[in-house]
Amino acid sequence: MRNAPHTRQQASTPGPAVVAVCDSATLRIQRACAGPDSTGACPEVAVGEIVPCAGCLLYGTVFGESSPYRVGSQMTLCPVLLASMVGAEESPVAV
Repeated sequence: MRNAPHTRQQASTPGPAVVAVCDSATLRIQRACAGPDSTGACPEVAVGEIVPCAGCLLYGTVFGESSPYRVGSQMTLCPVLLASMVGAEESPVAV
């Protein structure tokens, strides 16, 4: 089950990168994501809700050597933001 539509307004400035969001079982691209809004939050859900890419694989240069990047199934923080803050190679959820 996916989250209900967000109630926050989407930021006008896109995040730091565009990544491909892929189904972890089929590896099919489901959508593209520009990353967090200007506050660092996912613009598609309310703060504290599970992000729409939870359980998926992300591909993009922001993840460096850790691409593809597996997003935890209960992730509530934007993984693009986390990767840019700590470095994807240090992340425990990298594939």
